[in-house]
Amino acid sequence: VWHCGRHNEDKKALNKAIVELKELINNAKNATLTLHLESLTATKSTNYSLWKATSNFNQPKRTRPPLRLADAKWARTAQQRVDAFANHLAEVFKPNDGTGC
Repeated sequence: VWHCGRHNEDKKALNKAIVELKELINNAKNATLTLHLESLTATKSTNYSLWKATSNFNQPKRTRPPLRLADAKWARTAQQRVDAFANHLAEVFKPNDGTGC
């Protein structure tokens, strides 16, 4: 509605609805997580499921984007990634020959 008329009252109502929706979603996520964590235990009989579930909270997921080498293969090791990046920089940043202009 706000996009059609551009009235300030409509924009305020939209912003308020967005804030309320985000709050409801966060509350639902927290409630689900709380129920899940309350059902876990830290005993040997359950294979320490509580510790396994909470160990992921402290470790952020880091993904590295894949790099394609000049021969159309993927760079798998750290050294291959470094070499691919160095080759790319060498191709992009070449010195001027001085005959321009």
